[in-house]
Formats: sequence, C-alpha cells, structure tokens
Amino acid sequence: MNTVKKSANRVTRLAVTAASALALISSAALPAGAQRSTKTAAPEPAYSKPGPYAVGVTTLSLPDRKIEVYYPAKTGSTKGKKRATYLQTDAIPADILAGLPAVPPGTDLSVTIPAYRNVPVAASKFPIVLFSHGAGGWRGVYGYPLSGLASWGFVVASVDFTEYGLISQFLGTGGAADPNRRAKISATAVAAIDLVVAENTAKGSRFKGHLLPGKVGAVGHSAGGGTMFSLLDNKRISSIVGWAAVGPQAPVTSHTPTMLITGAEDIAITPASAEASYAALNAPKRFVEIGKLGHNAFSDACLAIRSGTDLIGIAKGLGIGIPDRLLELGRNGCGADSLGTKKGWQIIQQFTVAELRKDLGINKAPIGLTPAAAKAFPGVTITYKQQLK
Repeated sequence: MNTVKKSANRVTRLAVTAASALALISSAALPAGAQRSTKTAAPEPAYSKPGPYAVGVTTLSLPDRKIEVYYPAKTGSTKGKKRATYLQTDAIPADILAGLPAVPPGTDLSVTIPAYRNVPVAASKFPIVLFSHGAGGWRGVYGYPLSGLASWGFVVASVDFTEYGLISQFLGTGGAADPNRRAKISATAVAAIDLVVAENTAKGSRFKGHLLPGKVGAVGHSAGGGTMFSLLDNKRISSIVGWAAVGPQAPVTSHTPTMLITGAEDIAITPASAEASYAALNAPKRFVEIGKLGHNAFSDACLAIRSGTDLIGIAKGLGIGIPDRLLELGRNGCGADSLGTKKGWQIIQQFTVAELRKDLGINKAPIGLTPAAAKAFPGVTITYKQQLK
C-alpha cells in the first residue's frame, strides 16, 4: 500500500489534463424553456436511498481495456469485510505516473466507495446496465453513484472508453480527428455488452446464472452520454439515461425510452443545450433538471474537491498555471454554493433507478416518474417533464 501511495504522489500533469478534458464537451446555445417546480415537500421518494442489496465490485477485461462491474452482493457476504478503495491515479500507467512531479507528503488520494471487492453475487437474476464516464474520466471514478444503482438490483458495467478517457487526454489523443472514431466507440460499447452477457454462461464466472441478458439499459455522463445515444438503434438496449449528457449527434429515428438528467448550474452542458437534446429525442422521453447542480456532480470527484485532496486542487496549490476557465469546469457543481454532493446523488439515483426499472420491466407501472416526484426533495428546485407518445 505504501508503494502504491508513493506512486500516487506524482500527479501534477494529470490535474491539468483532467480539467482540460471537460473542455472537449460541446453544447448548443439555444433558449431554455423549462418550467420549474416549486420547493414543496412531498412523500419520501422511492429510490433515493440505498436499495435492498449490499454491493460487490469486480473487474472484467476486454482485450484493450477494463470494465468495472458493480453488482448486488449475496446476503451476509460483506460482513466483516472492508469497503473497496481506489486511488485517483489508478487509471494512469505506472511509467507515466513515475515521471510526474511529487505532491505534498501525506496527501491521501484514496477514495473509499460503498462496495466490496469480489464478494459473491446475490441469489437472483439481474438486468445489465452499461455505463460510460465523461471525457477525461475513467471506469472507477463513479464508484458512489454506480454502487447506488447496483444496490437496487442492477449489474452495472462501467467501461474504460480510452478514446476520450483520462489516458487519451494525457497522451493528447482525446480530440484526434479519426472519421471512424465514433463507430469504434460504439463497437466497444457493444463488445462490452457481449462480454458481460457471456459471463451468464461462462464456466467459473461469479455471474453465471445471475444475469438477464434480454434486459439491458445504458447510462452515460457527459461525452459518455453521447456514446450511449449512439446506441439508440441497438435493439438490445431498452433504456438510455443521460447524465449531463452530450446529446444525439445524428437525427433520431428510434423510440427507445430515454431520460435526460441535467444540472441547472452546468456550465458545460448548459440548460439550453440539455433542452435542445431533449427536443431532438423521440417519445417516450423524460427530462429532469436539478437546481444548484453542476457538471461534475455526477461523479465521485466532488468528494475529493470539497476535502481539498483532488488532483486539480493539488496542482493549483503547487503553483501550476491552470487557466481559470478550465479550473471552473473541473469544479463545476462542487463548490460551497452548489447542491450537496450526496443530496445530488440521491436525486440522480431516484430518477435513474425509476426510469431503468420501468423500461426494463421490473416495475410494470411507473413508480417515481411523475411531475409530483419533482417535489419530493424539500429545498431543491427540480424541473420534470415528459412526453410519452
């Protein structure tokens, strides 16, 4: 552990590239037309708290990348075990990490998530949810919100999309002009689904007999939302949820159920941009805008930022010249005036789980998918709208 943490202390260049990655996200400057709800209390939302399952986490591999899988854990299997931990630098190859300047001694770059490494799967069968991080992200940096989804009975596969993830930013390939790039990304998403589905019958797999291969949903944050929307015509996918998502990049013909969850204070995917993406989608579709929520509030990042142990903050403290705009993007949604991190996750989880459970046939009728649900979080202004036909 000491050796790992010593390597973790070489991170200054990472902070700059992680911040600049957010600048790759495009948004359309169109007028916002959302109707905001009032700050009225309502009954306890159905899915905002942890679900009935403890959560396990394990790692699967494609030939050129890894997939972090969060899943419902067998009852009693987590007792006495320590929660899983990752380092903010885990996505950086050792040779690159070794060449970075050191950060102050004693800096703790570890993040502990509400999941347990390699425990047995719960005794049931579960739908599959494919997940993509945003530009400059990686498969592990959404441990909290994805564990929350898994606790409600989903096997969530978080893929390293190296084409626009952390390492692509480090190597300067994140904005590469490859005409086949989008097709390659979509093909990787399909390969990830194939890999997870194959685990249902693979000899010795912890997931053997525990998956529902015919029930597949997709969730993506930021640029990862654009990846998921590229799969709208894929007949295997029954639901797509975008978190502060880049919208569809081609005319939409599919009627796959969709939901957009966005932040009213997002400076990358602005409310106007989110409205434009919603307008481009076909029914059935739903839209949720959360007050005081910014772009980076969908990942684990705000925890480190608010504690002063985030990579961007460390680089700034070392006197590294990070442009103010990039710093603002990296911290959007994580400031003292923003919505509390865990409160934001509760609302995101509430609507994401409700949408997935309805679309994947777990709930025969919608639960938590009405305008009244927007009033279920006192003190938070939430916009909710839907078009079902």
